[in-house]
Amino acid sequence: MDTQKKIMIVDDEIEFQNLFSMILSKEGYDVIVASNGIQCLGLVENVNLDLIILDVNMPGMDGYETIKRLRQIKKFKYTPIIFLTGVGTSPHDIDAGYLLGGNEYWTKPISIEELVVRVRSVLRTVEAEKQVRKLQQSFYSMVVHDLRNPIGAILGFTELMLEDKDSLTNEHFEMISEINTASVHLLQIAKNLLELSQFESGEYILQRQVVSLNDLVQSVSDKLKVMRIQKNINVEIQVGTVASLTVDPDRFKEVLENLFDNALRFTPMNGNISIVAHHHRPQNSSETNSVRIEFSDTGSGIAEEEIPTLFNKNRIMIPRFRKAETRTGLGLVICREIIEAHGGTINVESSVGKGSKFIISLPE
Repeated sequence: MDTQKKIMIVDDEIEFQNLFSMILSKEGYDVIVASNGIQCLGLVENVNLDLIILDVNMPGMDGYETIKRLRQIKKFKYTPIIFLTGVGTSPHDIDAGYLLGGNEYWTKPISIEELVVRVRSVLRTVEAEKQVRKLQQSFYSMVVHDLRNPIGAILGFTELMLEDKDSLTNEHFEMISEINTASVHLLQIAKNLLELSQFESGEYILQRQVVSLNDLVQSVSDKLKVMRIQKNINVEIQVGTVASLTVDPDRFKEVLENLFDNALRFTPMNGNISIVAHHHRPQNSSETNSVRIEFSDTGSGIAEEEIPTLFNKNRIMIPRFRKAETRTGLGLVICREIIEAHGGTINVESSVGKGSKFIISLPE
């Protein structure tokens, strides 16, 4: 094999642990063993795995609960997890396992030859899928690169023209403003596609450093000033109590841009947007201290039934107040992915006709 693959075997029966470990080690795999789900979750924090073979029936935490926890860890989003089960597992239980993210079911006992062949087959499939994701990411990267320069030129020229407002008729000023706004949105969609492809590839790495939150927010506000001026939106920024954050500045700025852009687009003329940050000290001792950043607007709001799926990439939202302004919803998916990668959460409170508040919570 070109590179040594790492496999974890999770089984409470020592004889199976030893047998599988011996067979797969002889085939050149790096094998890690765990006796139950709790031990498995403790071990995986500091390792990357190519395959997990997981027993269904284990004391303390069974295979179903273990896979549920594993799939919540981003680095195991695409890692194949194979259920190992004894005879007698019901179709209902098997279906439940697949719904939780299991890739296959293998039945005990399993012959040495079959085990080796099955492991090779799964790893070949995983490698092929990985290459497809890399090609997809490369394609998105090429598209964004090719679009960035012409869109940047359009943005630059339209901003220059809009600064010389006195030389333009009202009609021309409005047309150029629309071109500028559409260009901002087009560039954002292209960037979102690239960002999402990076998450989908499973190779998303944060570069954390201490940054000024106020500087990030002001930078985003300046970038979107044309739309802000065009719609006469009043923006209030209060982040003084949070001097700095330890985040990936480029990724976190992406979150701020998406939320600010949404707030501007979905807030009508002469509306208000506020960005407030503060330290949260929970009264419940089981909760940890956090930093909260709240984006509030006086826009069209979001229907209650749409909120549960708001961060789903398959969702398309069409606002009610202005039919022409639509969005793909990818921006909010990106926000969720980035915030969760930082160990935080993002939620929304909204009412139709009264505006929305997006709440970011980051651990200190």
